[in-house]
Amino acid sequence: MNYAVSLAPAAQRSLRKLDPAARRRIQAALDLLAIDPRPPAAVQLVGDSAGATPQHRPVATHDAN
Repeated sequence: MNYAVSLAPAAQRSLRKLDPAARRRIQAALDLLAIDPRPPAAVQLVGDSAGATPQHRPVATHDAN
């Protein structure tokens, strides 16, 4: 079963502005999340800046419905 992965309009614009190599890496990760939204190595992030890097800040929600 595949899941839908959607990006907010601002995230779509940001993705388009990235260099091609970074865009491919992020798109590959999004494609994997469509297959398994909870991969075995996933951990729940805690705090305002959890998972943030100077260049990228992951924000995800999971709707089990």
